[in-house]
Amino acid sequence: MGKVLECGSVFPGCEVAIHGDGDDEVMAKAMEHARAQHHATELSQQLRTRMRSAIRDDTAADAGAAKG
Repeated sequence: MGKVLECGSVFPGCEVAIHGDGDDEVMAKAMEHARAQHHATELSQQLRTRMRSAIRDDTAADAGAAKG
């Protein structure tokens, strides 16, 4: 099952959805996005914890794969 992080749940106002095959892939992409788009030069343990806790099952991607 795929995973997704809605960036706005961590950085209010951001509409980016970060998708991946698992939590680790989503976290890697989310950390890169945070650095590039939100100028987060330091990703504290607290921020990483908030990001990880915001990751959800990507039910939309699974539904699309089932249709394909």
